[in-house]
Order: sequence, then structure tokens, then C-alpha cells
Amino acid sequence: MKTMLQDFIESLPPLEYPLDPEDFSGKIKLYDYQQKALRNAHRLLFYYYQEIKEERSKLWEEYRKRGFREKWTASSEILKEYFRREELTYQTFVNRGSFWMATGSGKTVVIVKLIELLDYLMREDVIPERDILFLTQRDDLILSFKKHVEEYNRGRSRKIILEELSKLNYRKANPQLCDRDNILVFYYRSDLISDRRGDKILDYRYYHSNGGWYLILDEAHKGDNEESKRKQIFMVFTKRGFMFNFSAAFTDTFDRVSTVYRFNLADFVRQGYGKHIAVMKSQTTAFRKKGAEYTEEEKKDVIAKLLLLTGFLRKMRSDGYPSPLAVVLVNTVNTEEADLRLFFRELFLVAERGLEEDTFLRLRDELVSELKEVEFWVEGGGLRESEVEKLCEFTPGDFYRYFFSSAGPSEVEVVYHPENRQELAFKLRGGDRPFALIKIGDVVDWLKSVSEGLVINETFEREDYFLNIDEWDSISLLAGSRSFYEGWDSPRPSVIMFINIGSRDAQKFILQSVGRGVRVKVREHRKRRDLIRCLETLYIFATNRKAVLSVVSETLERESREAGKTKAAEKNTSVKGKREDQLRFYAGEEDFKEAVSFIKNVESDAVLCILTGRDLRAVREVKRTLLDSGGVVHISGRRIFRDPLTLLSKLGDFISAVPSEGGNRSTEDSFP
Repeated sequence: MKTMLQDFIESLPPLEYPLDPEDFSGKIKLYDYQQKALRNAHRLLFYYYQEIKEERSKLWEEYRKRGFREKWTASSEILKEYFRREELTYQTFVNRGSFWMATGSGKTVVIVKLIELLDYLMREDVIPERDILFLTQRDDLILSFKKHVEEYNRGRSRKIILEELSKLNYRKANPQLCDRDNILVFYYRSDLISDRRGDKILDYRYYHSNGGWYLILDEAHKGDNEESKRKQIFMVFTKRGFMFNFSAAFTDTFDRVSTVYRFNLADFVRQGYGKHIAVMKSQTTAFRKKGAEYTEEEKKDVIAKLLLLTGFLRKMRSDGYPSPLAVVLVNTVNTEEADLRLFFRELFLVAERGLEEDTFLRLRDELVSELKEVEFWVEGGGLRESEVEKLCEFTPGDFYRYFFSSAGPSEVEVVYHPENRQELAFKLRGGDRPFALIKIGDVVDWLKSVSEGLVINETFEREDYFLNIDEWDSISLLAGSRSFYEGWDSPRPSVIMFINIGSRDAQKFILQSVGRGVRVKVREHRKRRDLIRCLETLYIFATNRKAVLSVVSETLERESREAGKTKAAEKNTSVKGKREDQLRFYAGEEDFKEAVSFIKNVESDAVLCILTGRDLRAVREVKRTLLDSGGVVHISGRRIFRDPLTLLSKLGDFISAVPSEGGNRSTEDSFP
């Protein structure tokens, strides 16, 4: 299903963004794709409120032109109280824009900047004055939102002030509390808004504000039986307002076609902002077998390969890269044969007894062969053979040094704080720092079941390893169940192992986990994948490799296919009938000067091909357009692009999307 709204909005004449789209704080600057999300939001709001004056039939017609023919079939019990029966059609609810953005792509940064944009447009009378409401489904997401707002507010005279939605009516009854010098934003947990009152549960009837909200949703649909009811409530909240829906995985058809900006997992990885994705051929099948069907050696091999790969990646770590981390996600924790118990039982054997030399060499060679055959999802290709070959130099001493932070095998010591019942750290007697961490609901019962033979060190120095995992770079492995991984944010995961999490009903969790794992953090002066490919790859092990492959490949292939359709549609769009300013390429004055100077100083077109990743014909067409623009390149005054290469890349995309006057371009531009 195409992102019809984005197709339409990007076909309109561009508008100059009224604020600085890059600026967030001293620590955070927006990436190009985040800025594009804001520009599309601005263009949508201007079109809806200024150009069609909220006439929804005109926007609905654009969906119809693009082939949307579905009939309204959604539940309407709540809606019937606020809308006439004939109004219950998709046309009534086109006052929305979805943002389909990958986990880890920085949705919260975009949300805060969207609030800034809404405030500015209201003050400039571009859009009506309305209250702003932010809803999300979990406390940790609210905490993340608050932290981003706090970061945004630093050094600003006009700040964002947050207020719980439960205080709305108090605020309305006391207008003297209104602070025109700041931006008031209400917030709440979306799953605590219902059609009844309860402990912390708000009855929506007292908070819909006559349907006049600018409503921002962040992963606000949990997918339970209450989802249909909440969707209707959100529509009531925005009857006279506007809805902005952010998610990494839209399933609702209208959410998808009303996407005003898409930067999903496939886009995120393809454009170099996320790690490559490699699903390993090794399966953790030993954890699925029962009784005598498996051997201890089978399980030890599975665990050892995971540890070897993680240790090797940690040895390969270069300046500017986070310390690689293996994440083990299990289905069961406290049953007699729980996945977590089986995993750590085998881990303890490797830690305390070590690996026989023959076993170590065999597993290392198998891992080398497997890594050489790895094929990346989304963009294809694989690891550099020169990097994989370095694994052949990885020794048992390296293994214990880089994974266990120890000189060799030793007794496992448990580090436990009695007031922290959710995490356990493990270190070897020969080491002074923890190498592994468990994060589960309650570690006390779990510890009792596996404590035989372990040295338990009860400490009263609370470290909170999980909250500070990025700083505890000695921790090589983090294990737990599904719950801890939701809402967690770290660039460290390099390896993920799913144990008995592979059924189709776990699809969303698998995608979220992969989405969190693909975040890449490299040198400060670069924002995309850098130089060491093995460190910029997410390696996935799974009990049910076929199921995980199916989930990942179906999603990425569908997203890639949809992206391809959109690009093809853009390339095949006829120039006839377009306004003159739609055939212009906009660049700032400094952008233009720097780009012209850049191409004049590059010694040859062949070098430009290497730098831009384009063929010779495309490079020469970009040069001709830039140096003898004939009105195509429009100088707009303020800087738009980050650097000359970005401008050249965008100009190349622009040229390829517009057919040449003669139909086919010359084929004479090729390497001699």
C-alpha cells in the first residue's frame, strides 16, 4: 500500500521552512531525514489550513486520484455520539498525517520539533490556535519524551512546559495560569484513556476539548482489545483539530496511506543510518528439543558461537564505536526448564571450564565459513573477507580477555544488590568487572534455582547496570525476557539471539528488537555507517530461524518494494501541466557556491563518480545542470544542505525524476 499522502504533499510547490530544521540543542542536531519529516508536516499543514481552508473533500479527492477505494468498515460505537452517520467515512478523518519511522530513527526528536512548529504556526495565524496533546503507551516513553523536552529547553527563552492531561480542566477553570511566553503541552498514557473512570484512568468525555486538539500519538496503539475503542476516542479528540501519528510499524490501512513521511526500517538501513542486518544460519535448535533428543555439547556449541562472535567484535572495536553487546531474548524465565536457565547453565560451563582447543578451533572455523556466506538484508552484499579473516587470528586468550574481561576460565561470581530485584551481574573470579547482566521481573526466585556452585556477592553499592549499560562497556552480554527490551534505547547491541521467540504472533516484538538493534553510532563527524563493516552489522541468531527470517524478510521486502514503487512513480511523473516552480531545484546561496567550488576542484569526473556513487553519465548531467542551470537551480538564500556531496546527490535524484526533453538521454557518456 503506497504512502499516498506523502506522494501528494511532495508533488506540491515547496515552501521555505520557517524555522531552523536542524537545531535542537547543543548536543543534538537533526539528520536530513528528520528535517524532511518536518518539512512535509509543514507543507501538509499549510495546504490544509491555508490552501483548502479545511475543506476535507478536496484532500480526500487526492486519495481517490491515487487509487484509494476502501469503504469505511471501522467500529463506530463511540463515534456515533459525535458524528452523524453519513459523516462516518474516511473523508471525515483526513485531518491527519502519519509518520512511519523506524525504531531508533529519532521519532521523539521530530515530535518535539513538531511541537515547536505548531506553536510557531499558531502564533503566525497560519493554523488555528489549539491545545497540544502528546499520548504514548508506556511510562518509559513518557520519560524519554520528558528528557528530550528538557534537552530542547536548555538555553531557550521560549520553553515547552509539560502538564498531565488530568490537569486540563483545572487549567481551563483558571485562565490566569496561561503562560503566553512558553509552549504548554499536555501529555498522558494513551492506554489510560477510556470510556470509564478508574485508578489513573481518564474518561475521555471530560478531556476531548470539543474535538479541538492537535494530537500527537507515539506508538499509542498497544494492539489489545481496547485498540478499536482508543482509535475512536482519538478521532473524537481531533474532530476539529489534527492528528499526527508516529509509529515504526503501521498495520492499519488508512494509517499507511495517510503517511506524510516514511523512513521505515528498510529506508533506515538502505540509506546507511542503520546497521546491516544478517540472519545467521546457526539455529539454537538445542533449546527447542526435549529430553534425550539433544546433547549438552549441542547447546554448548550454540552458546560458544554467540560468545566467540561477540568477543571477536569487541576485539575489532575501533575508536568512536560503542562496545559491542550480545542481547539474548528468551520466552521463559522461571519454569523448571526455562530458556534463561538453560542458557546460563551452558554459559557458566564455558566460563568455568573453558573450551577444549579442538572445540574452539572447530567452532571458530565454522563461524568464519558462516560469516563469509552472510548476505545482508535490504541492500545485499556481505562482510568484507579481509575482516572475517581476522577471526582466524582470534585466540582462546582473546576470547576470555574480550568477552569475560578475564585472563582465563574461572568461577562465576554473582553480583547482587538486595534492593534491586530486577537485575543480576556476573563476573569471573579472575576479573574485576562484570561481563554479563540479567534483567527480568524478579531475580530472587531465579537466583535460588541456579545458585548451586555459584559464588554470590551481595553488595550494597547500587550500580544500576542496566540503566547505565552504555557506560559499563565490560558487559558483553545482556539477557532477559521480552519486557525489558521494550522502550530500551542503546547503540551497543551487535548480536541478538531469540530463544523460542519466533512464532508469528511475536512479529511486532521481533521487528521492534531488530529496529532497536540496527542503531549505528560511529565517529563524531559522521552520522551514517563508516568504515568497519563487521562492526556496523546486526547479527541475528534464532531458535526458529525460518520464522524470524520470514518476519524480517517479509517486512523489509515489502517496505523496499513500496519504496521502489514510490520512486518509480516519481520518475514516471509527467512534466506536462506542472507549475514552473515544481521544476526548480532549491539550494541556498552558500550551498550553491560550495558545490560549484567543490566540483571544480575535484580532479576528474571519475573521482566524482566514486564520491557520489553515480555513473559517469549521471555525474556529467549533474555538473551541466549546476554550472549552466538555465533556471533549474533556484537560489533561495538560506542554507539547505549539510555539505556539497549532499547537494549533488539530491540534485542527481531531482534530475533522474524529470524526463529530458528529448525523451532518452545520450549514452555516449561512459568510461573510455
